[in-house]
Amino acid sequence: MDRARAATPVDTPAERQLRAQAVLRRAVLSDRVCWVAAALGMLWLGLYTAATALSQGDEDLTRFVGSIVYLVPVVAAAVACGITARATHGRTRTMWRLLCASSVCWLAGDLCWAVSAYAYADGGPDPSLADVAYLASNLLTIPAIVIGFGGAHALRQARGLLDAALVAAGLGAVGWPTFIAPQLADGADLAAVVSCAYPLLDVVILAIMIAVGLAGHRVVPYPVLLIAGAYLTAAIADGGYTYVAVVHEYSDGSWLNIGYQAEAVLILLAAVVAKRHQGEAQVARIDRDITFPAVLVAALAVAALVGVEQARTDRIGSGTLAVAAVLFSGLLLRQMLTTRDRTRLARDLDAALREQERLAATDPLTGLYNRRFFQDVLKDESARCARSGQPIAVVILDLDHFKRINDRYGHPAGDAVLVQVADRLRRTARAGDVVARFGGEEFVCLLNDTDEDAALELAERLRHALRSTPVDIRPGLAIPITASVGVAGTPAEGNLAAADPDQLIAEADRALYRAKSAGRDRVMGTDRRAPTPIDEDIALPGHVITAS
Repeated sequence: MDRARAATPVDTPAERQLRAQAVLRRAVLSDRVCWVAAALGMLWLGLYTAATALSQGDEDLTRFVGSIVYLVPVVAAAVACGITARATHGRTRTMWRLLCASSVCWLAGDLCWAVSAYAYADGGPDPSLADVAYLASNLLTIPAIVIGFGGAHALRQARGLLDAALVAAGLGAVGWPTFIAPQLADGADLAAVVSCAYPLLDVVILAIMIAVGLAGHRVVPYPVLLIAGAYLTAAIADGGYTYVAVVHEYSDGSWLNIGYQAEAVLILLAAVVAKRHQGEAQVARIDRDITFPAVLVAALAVAALVGVEQARTDRIGSGTLAVAAVLFSGLLLRQMLTTRDRTRLARDLDAALREQERLAATDPLTGLYNRRFFQDVLKDESARCARSGQPIAVVILDLDHFKRINDRYGHPAGDAVLVQVADRLRRTARAGDVVARFGGEEFVCLLNDTDEDAALELAERLRHALRSTPVDIRPGLAIPITASVGVAGTPAEGNLAAADPDQLIAEADRALYRAKSAGRDRVMGTDRRAPTPIDEDIALPGHVITAS
């Protein structure tokens, strides 16, 4: 009859995931292979930068460095992505398959570029197959980033997409007159459209990265962060490429190639880390809602447009006002989504709190109240009865020979017995009684406004409810159940001193042990009661017996 149950801290899946991610991050930071890969990547960037500097002025060497040597990290990134895709699983595998396809398209575009560089003196047709491959690579990047960061709640995703739209609108409003409009000045031919597609896709990719990045992630694996850094670097390099194409002329020896090389190195390093240490992004239950980037970009975009128009025409045009209205409306809508998300979160937290309160007061096996809750209620009710002079009683019930059931039929059978016993006690007790599992095979019942005489009668009904019908364990197996019951309570005239909770439990416990010693399957009251004419030695099981 062990009533003490060791209290174990609640270990939620979210906490286990956080610990696993913390261990994973420490493992990455202490992995020598990852550090060697990072060092080799930095070394390659240094060597490529040196080769680019040495090739300036030498057309053949520039073509070789910008078209052939350039391919080395791109090939390595494509191969590494493919290997990592085979080694991972689930959402991570999908992300790396997309990244592998994107890298293969990138490599195909570079190969087409290299062939054109050697086959055509003027660089070949514009646009070319290389442009098709490059654009396909960028398009495959978008779902890879979304999948890599993982799915947040619908409201957070909507808020993140709105952030993306605000950032895209702001960058687009500033980038259009700077990068795109000059390319379309002579007409919207296919070459101009393709040239404009690069910065537009970069804006979309940056916006998507901001959207998923601000969707409330508390853990983002290092490979995903490295991928994000790679495409941020690529977006910056593409912006520079577009500017150079407008103002000057792009060549194989351009310093912008170092940015693309850094992109390939970061993707390669991400693949190495993901291959050795697998993990997925985890969405935080409560996100920090970083509003600053969207607001900053919107404000800077409007300020830049106003400044440009004031400098050019000395007035603010309708287009600028329209952009400002759209951005302002987007910020208001974003605030509404944030409010709705906070309201949803408040409801979820309230429901979780109620569930935690229920679990804290409930025995998980039987669904009855647990020992801690019973003791708290007993303390409060004892104090109330002591003040009002109303009687109170406690019934402790212990199943007879319960260990034999576990030993003979197994612990699942014992659990089934406990569940059915709890159901019978719940149905037999009165509406206002508090029935709880006290520990192991012991159950307890608190009877408010009930003296010991009435408690003995209810205890007998509880005992009879258990022994009247065997407990069905499985088809063809029914186990007879009996219980010994101890009762303690204040007498009918209201002895306030007897309402002490610890004393009531102790006296009911002593009465229970006397019921066990007298042969089990019986009810015993306290030794404060007067002797009864019934002889304990010849009493039949089932009689209510009080101590002499």
